[in-house]
Amino acid sequence: KYVNTNDTDLWKALPERTAGIWLDYRLAIESLYPGANSTRRYTNAELRAFVAERHLLRINTVDDLGDYHREFVRRATHLTAANRLSVADKDDLYFAGFPSRFQRKLHQRLLIRHPDHNEGDTFLMSKVYKTAGHILANTHSTLSTHSIECIVGEKRVEMGLIDSGAQIILIRRDLWHDLGLPLSVTNSLVMEGIASGRARTMGSIDNLRIRIGSVVFYAQAQVVENSPTRLLLGQPFLDITRAVLKPSDDGHVTITLHDPSNTDNIISIPT
Repeated sequence: KYVNTNDTDLWKALPERTAGIWLDYRLAIESLYPGANSTRRYTNAELRAFVAERHLLRINTVDDLGDYHREFVRRATHLTAANRLSVADKDDLYFAGFPSRFQRKLHQRLLIRHPDHNEGDTFLMSKVYKTAGHILANTHSTLSTHSIECIVGEKRVEMGLIDSGAQIILIRRDLWHDLGLPLSVTNSLVMEGIASGRARTMGSIDNLRIRIGSVVFYAQAQVVENSPTRLLLGQPFLDITRAVLKPSDDGHVTITLHDPSNTDNIISIPT
């Protein structure tokens, strides 16, 4: 998430910024926002509830694996750093978060890859993640084929194409013109596959406001001359909203989004 101008000025004014010690500077910023300190934000009970919930969901693709891994690490890392969760318990919980059928396949593959592993001992999270990635190699979700209705800027309604393979949020020139927002030409990028071959973007719109349902977030968007879609939501969108793709047995897909500024606001939208 990008901070607003007032907060940016406040951060720049902190004396810890000029001292040049990143940890002190980060702690000073966190102190401005009660409840923002990540060591207090997550608990063992919340982590275990998350693991129990994810155990019931399918992991069929590397995108599913990435969603689970990021959300687990987000919670567990802060707990282990604060000595509130042992490494062994972290490894146990990580494996427990996989669905039962995938656990059996994963355990068999781990034993093949690590024949000297002591029976009954927990596999390290890093080994489990790597092995799961090999099992799911070349599997991807169909997230990129789905669109979602967005309010861009203050009131512009657009259908955003979700593409987990894109590394940026992109808007076409005509949408930028309709929005009437300033363009930062110094932040342009050289992209592959825009129109044809290599091309440089026109620049970026910084802190672009996007609302999906009740979830509001701010992001940088690159502006291009030509694109098949007016609004493309790439990986930054998925990271900011902690988007989770949940396919159902009937073939439909639901996307769950987390509001970056309100942890209690979680919405699910069918696509």
